[in-house]
Amino acid sequence: MREKGIRNRGWTTRLSSFHHTLSEKRGDLEVTTLPLQEMAALPLQLNRLLLNLGAVYYQDYKKVKSALEWSAEEIKEYLGTYFPRSFIENSYILKYLTDKEIYQNVLKNKKELYILDIGSGTGGNLLSLLFFLEKHYKSIEEIYIVSIDGNPEALEIQQNLIESFFSHKTALELKHIFFENRKDFEAKMRWFIPQSFDSYDIIMSSKFINEFYRKDYQKNSGMYQTFLEITKDLITEDGIILLSDITDYINYKKRTYYFNLLMNQEVADFYRSGDDKVKPIFPSGCYFWIDKCQDADNCFTQVALDVDIALPMINSGYISTKRVKTKISYKVFATKQFADKIYEGVPEESCEINKNRRSNRLCYQGKLYDKC
Repeated sequence: MREKGIRNRGWTTRLSSFHHTLSEKRGDLEVTTLPLQEMAALPLQLNRLLLNLGAVYYQDYKKVKSALEWSAEEIKEYLGTYFPRSFIENSYILKYLTDKEIYQNVLKNKKELYILDIGSGTGGNLLSLLFFLEKHYKSIEEIYIVSIDGNPEALEIQQNLIESFFSHKTALELKHIFFENRKDFEAKMRWFIPQSFDSYDIIMSSKFINEFYRKDYQKNSGMYQTFLEITKDLITEDGIILLSDITDYINYKKRTYYFNLLMNQEVADFYRSGDDKVKPIFPSGCYFWIDKCQDADNCFTQVALDVDIALPMINSGYISTKRVKTKISYKVFATKQFADKIYEGVPEESCEINKNRRSNRLCYQGKLYDKC
């Protein structure tokens, strides 16, 4: 049975002296918490371009689960409904990441940046990154992007969006690659990616891996682990891997599998295999205790965010602002050497893991506890 609270475990005095920028005091326990959301709407100029491209808001949970064969008209619905979510989700994670001064300095000293986006779709998370860099890191003069997706219509829209705002500093290489399954993904990634660049400063994959499990859970089991095994050899010494996915689930053989739990389980399996070339840097608890994680089957990192969508509603045709909720599960990785540098001098800390209306739990020394 999981223990309730952690005050009676003898750690209260030890924890009470910890202090970090992102922390919130509860009684005599100080814990690292997720930062507040700062952004809920798309930049005005991007929203206007989506309007010109015919984006409309129409939420269809069943339809969005597989976008590889979407037509140009169906992608307009995606642009108006789910593209803004991806943009805001990634903006939040980037802000969280760059709260670390060491990583701020890395980006400030870059003149060139190399980005790999796997399963990029229409480019919501990629556009989010480019707008973020343009606002905060103007010293970056050239950005080289390799963008991979299986839907050519989505890639065409992505190219239109990126070239509309960032053609002055980006070199975009689109790769239309369809992956049949996990083994096909591994083979094609190892063949195609080295043909572009040897290494990347930022590797991203957003809401992509779940599609493999939906297609064939048994054949594609281990996909998150395979993703790490491939990308660990592709990042620079001070590079990062940003992995995020939806918080939905699938049913297989009378069992329910949540993608956020699968991600955590397979990341833990990756480290149990003895491979420590990369290490999680967010959430912080995974950095400190991933090698002794005791609750991988019950743990996940999740954040719920507000998204303001100001696009035509498909049922009325009128433009109105609609606030919707979105949830994302994520982990961020760096090389072991860079991760150790980021956390140098930082004491072990208790870390919020999942944050929503129903659950708010803490991880300490690789084990989950309910808050007191």
